[in-house]
Amino acid sequence: MTTEKKENKISIKDKIFSVKQLPERTVKVPEWDGVKITIRAMNGTQRDHWDRFTAQRTLKAKANNETVIDNLGMNAKILIMTAYDSDGELMFSEDDISRLQECNGQVLDRLAQISLALSGIGVAQEASAAKNS
Repeated sequence: MTTEKKENKISIKDKIFSVKQLPERTVKVPEWDGVKITIRAMNGTQRDHWDRFTAQRTLKAKANNETVIDNLGMNAKILIMTAYDSDGELMFSEDDISRLQECNGQVLDRLAQISLALSGIGVAQEASAAKNS
């Protein structure tokens, strides 16, 4: 491999890693005294954790011959992975799941749907794609 080709590959890799890859949306939440939260798409690691979390619930439901998957805490789980403060730090941790679940369900659902759409997951992503086409 020539030096020029090697330099090209390095610069391409550097370019990939330097690009802002995660779409985000800042949302004002009137129900929470108007606080602004930035919802950011899941990164690769977060997406892997989300996929494992949902797969485990699906497998559990199948093992118990259930037709409905237990979605308890899913909105809170999404928010701990995708809600950021104004400093760009994650707002919540696993320790906050039960407290988040005590918050207004409509708010949790609204924020979770934004996260899912930004992350390209499920029905939220399909609706967003249809709206943008």
